[in-house]
This record gives sequence, C-alpha cells and structure tokens, in this order.
Amino acid sequence: MNVKHYPLTVIQSDYFLDWDQNHSMTQYNMAGYMSFQTNCIDRERLEKAFEKMLSLNPYLYNRFVKVSEDEMPPLKYYNDPTRLIRQYPETNQEMKMNYKEMSDAELDAYIHHATPPFDLFHEPMMRATLVRTPTHDVLVYDFFHSLMDGVSIRQFITDMATLYQGDEIEPQGMRFYEIAEKQYEAFDSEQYLTDKRFNMEKLKNISCYTDFCKADDITESWGNSLFGQKKVPMDRIKAWAKANNYTLPAFLMAVYAKTLSEMTGEKKVVFFTYYHGRSPKEIKKSLYGQLTFPMLLVFDIDQHEDIKSLIEKVKINLMDDLRHCICPIYHTIRELGIKDNYATDFLYNGPYMDFFACYEGNTAVWEWFDSGVSMSHLEFYIYQDDKRYIIDVTCSDALYTREQVDKFMNMYIDTVERIIS
Repeated sequence: MNVKHYPLTVIQSDYFLDWDQNHSMTQYNMAGYMSFQTNCIDRERLEKAFEKMLSLNPYLYNRFVKVSEDEMPPLKYYNDPTRLIRQYPETNQEMKMNYKEMSDAELDAYIHHATPPFDLFHEPMMRATLVRTPTHDVLVYDFFHSLMDGVSIRQFITDMATLYQGDEIEPQGMRFYEIAEKQYEAFDSEQYLTDKRFNMEKLKNISCYTDFCKADDITESWGNSLFGQKKVPMDRIKAWAKANNYTLPAFLMAVYAKTLSEMTGEKKVVFFTYYHGRSPKEIKKSLYGQLTFPMLLVFDIDQHEDIKSLIEKVKINLMDDLRHCICPIYHTIRELGIKDNYATDFLYNGPYMDFFACYEGNTAVWEWFDSGVSMSHLEFYIYQDDKRYIIDVTCSDALYTREQVDKFMNMYIDTVERIIS
C-alpha cells in the first residue's frame, strides 16, 4: 500500500533548512522536564498512558522523507527549496517511554545539558523519559521543534496527565496533515500573489534587520546557547494596560520595539513575531503540530514618540500581516535574495503557555533544558506565571555577549517601569 506524504508547513520548512546545514544542531530541541518532589509516578501506568497517547495520535510518529520529482511537481508561484521534503506518520518505528535511574547529583548534571541531536529522516521526532532518583520523579519530554510548537507541547503534557489518571482525550487523527496540505495548496492561489505584492511593498526599503550582534562581519554564527532570565511583577503592567484600553501583547511588543531602537540607535525597527495559527477555541484545546507562522514588524520610531502611538503601529502591522498570510514573509525574503533572514524575535506567550502537570496530587512546573549548539539570533520570550512575567532570552554566544543580553533585558524592564510610572 502506498503511503501518502504531506508537505511541510512554513516554519517546518524553515527549521529543516537550518537543520540541514548542521545535523548536530540542537537549538530546535524543545526539551523540558517536570521534577516532582517525591517518587509519585507509577511507571507501568505512565507507560500505558504513553502507549495510548501514540495509538490515538498517529502524528506523534511523524517522520520526514525525501520524495521524487514525480511525486511533487513544482508550484506555479513559489520555488520551494523543501518541495521534495515531505512528512508522514511512520507508525512502524519503535517509540516507548524510556526509564532511567540516577542519583540526585547525576540528575542535576543531566538536566543542565542539551539533549542529543535528532535525525529527522530515520528516527522519531520526540523522546519521552521517566527519570527516578532517590528523592524525585522527573518527566522528561524532548521534541524537535518541527514536530510541536509551544502551544501543542502544553496540550501534550495536559493530555498525558489525563490519560495517566484513566480519563479519555480527544483523538486528533490526521488533522495536522490536512491543515498542512491545505496551506500548501494555497501557495498556488491568486490570493498568494496578492499577499506576495503586499510583502514586496513591505520589504522594498529594507536592507537589514534591527539587531545588535557583536559585529557585522561575523561569518560563523554557530555557537553555544546563551540564556538569560528576569522576573517582574505583572499587576501594575496589567493595570496600566487595562486603564489605557490596550492589550498586554501589543503594549509589551511596543516596548520591545522602543528598546530595540534605543539599543541600536536605529529609527527604523524591523523584527519578527509569530502567530500561533489557531482560533481562540483551538487555543483551549490545542491541535498538535507546528502551526506558527512568522510576521515581520516594520515601522519608523521616534524615541520621543508616545507609547500609545507605538502600540497603534504594532496593532496595524499585526492586522495587516494576518490579512496577508497566504504568502509567508519567508517566501518573499528568499525571492528577494535577502541573505540574512534572521532578525530578533519577540514572542508573547501569555497565560496559555503555563506548562505544568499534576500527578497523584503532586504538581510540577515545566523547566527547559539548555539548547546546546545554536545559530540563533536574539529570541525574546515573555511568559505569565501567577503574578509575574518571566522574560526569557536565548541566542547564540557566537553572535552576542552576556553583557549585551543583560543590558538589553535591563533596558526593557526599565522602559516598562518608566512608562507605567
């Protein structure tokens, strides 16, 4: 029986191109752990829950494959560099809940190292492990980012806990593949050409992105992941946004634009953000997969400009990009031959990215592993945790210094404080 192969989504294609430059890269390993302060997890029940998870969701067996020209003819309007790279559920591959026993000291070393690289063509794109020490049970999940975005990892964690306690989850079937196929077919539509013209206009006067790398003449961006984190109270930020009738994402993104301009001295600000690719209903019960797509914010900025004016510019940019999303901005960047399509990223992940799980009445919060080998330009994440915002920054130490990262984070927090005061 012939196996049907499906196209990659926009971000899957981009991640594959990066991975294909260096198969030892680990910056797209979405690896994290939840450490329970007691031995509370029944290994046999956990293994059965994982087996049921796989049986209900064939997408978790996802694998890439290179196909022939006959199987995937060229598109009319887009010369896709990953056209012959397809995906499908390889349900014959072995996947299981792994088990490790170690000391507490060994656990500390284990969680502070990057996970191994993935082979996208010959092995699963996810790993699951129960680690047991004399004092802790630790659930470890490791996904290649092409398989799952953050929203779907959160859903996966929730669903695993549901199955463990003996309750049912809704099977997701082949929904992700169907969406990927529909998106790909739209690249041959007239709307694609309309949206492409919009992107061309947006990019016509851009020679570079707004960034503060160590130097402009860096030829090798491969380095180790550099990570920074700050925690700030959110009550006053929420109160300010509510009093001024602005959403928190728009306000915090406008502050990012202002800080980026101050840090670089540039008056034109250009950076990426990402839309989760789901309706409000789908956020509550998320579809597994990599559905995010990039949006490039471009606008002029005056340091004396009122923050409310910047917020309006952010909102206009976002709405325009959502209306013209059939042609992804990455496609136009490649067609124009802009060699460095890596700008800084701002991601507001808000309350729908609070990763935690409860097993036998014991709750653990998700923590990330080190990302290891990276070529990443600055990625700036804001999460909501109880009454705090957690600001995480990750990047390659071949591109940025620790001093630069700390300075930028402090400038951002100072700017927020200055505005709301």
